[in-house]
Amino acid sequence: VQARADKIAPVMRRRPLIFTAIGLAVLFIAYSIYWFVLARVVGRDIADWVNQWHAEGFVVIIGEPVIGGFPLAVRAHLPAPDITAPDGSWHWQGPDTELHVAPWAPFDLWFSAPGHHHLVLAGSAPRDIALEAGQLELGLDMRSDGRLTHFSLDLAEATLADSLSGI
Repeated sequence: VQARADKIAPVMRRRPLIFTAIGLAVLFIAYSIYWFVLARVVGRDIADWVNQWHAEGFVVIIGEPVIGGFPLAVRAHLPAPDITAPDGSWHWQGPDTELHVAPWAPFDLWFSAPGHHHLVLAGSAPRDIALEAGQLELGLDMRSDGRLTHFSLDLAEATLADSLSGI
């Protein structure tokens, strides 16, 4: 009987460690599933946004978004976005842009778009505006109903050229 008790005792001491390992594995699997669902939602939301703008008459061109960033964030790489207003009153071309969504704050969107931005404004006094930004980050905090609650813009190491003002 003593020999059997000696064999069971080490297993009993390891039981909390085994349960902890199983619990951590379950949490990791649940988080991974959540991340992949969120990544799919982000991809679908980008496509819905493009379709909504198309329905309103805008011409929106972005390359196929590449989604990644596991496990700390959902990142969507949007190659060279290009948007034209329905009436042709303005046209913007931007550099490759990255959308960042933290899984613990899925309604807070952060866009990073350093590089060359080109805006053309049509009209009686057309303007050609170029912005070269070493850092350009746009933060949008949204509510679950899609309403904007906070907006931030961080622009650094930037130069602006404007054909109308001669800057």
